[in-house]
Amino acid sequence: QPDFWRFSVTRRGALCVLAMALAGCGGGGNDQADPPVCTVDLYGDSIMIGSYSHLRGEETPAQILKRLRPAYTVNQYAISGETAVYRAARFDGGYSRFVVFEHGSNDVEFGKPGSYAPALQSLVQQSTGKGRTVIVTGLSHHAVDADWLQAGNEMARTIAQAEKVTFADWRSVRYDGPSDLVDERHPGFTYSERLMTRIAEKLDQLAPECGPV
Repeated sequence: QPDFWRFSVTRRGALCVLAMALAGCGGGGNDQADPPVCTVDLYGDSIMIGSYSHLRGEETPAQILKRLRPAYTVNQYAISGETAVYRAARFDGGYSRFVVFEHGSNDVEFGKPGSYAPALQSLVQQSTGKGRTVIVTGLSHHAVDADWLQAGNEMARTIAQAEKVTFADWRSVRYDGPSDLVDERHPGFTYSERLMTRIAEKLDQLAPECGPV
């Protein structure tokens, strides 16, 4: 064979090896997608903590969500008695892909109701400003469903709509009356599971890749 032919074949072989290393040569390349980011931070008060749950040997809201959606890393940052006003003054925007805010009942019952909406809006803006995807829960039911609870829930809805984030509307979740509570305000396990199921459903809408298989 002429020398130029041997050179041509050798050169073609070398180019094929290089192409295989970069993008595949006759055998396909590496098209494996990056794993989805399934992380969520939970902020709020004793309702999000699940007060009394551990004393009763029951799952907390964070544990319920993890069971419902095992793909997620669930970070629980709620503090008993916390208000949106308190958190907003020392918030850093959150750490995960999703951030959930449950604040409200302490603000409108024990704090200054007029400060709740601006504080919640600040929390949402701090999170979205860092590229987080936010879910606002709204207020859950209490044994005595006073007007201020509904008013607080509507404030939360208004902020979520204004900031174009997801509103979970916890007050629309099935509630069977005071028997769903462990005291005058804290959900028992069954009610808490319904509330966290709503969060799981909202997460599914936002990130189907992290949902149930």
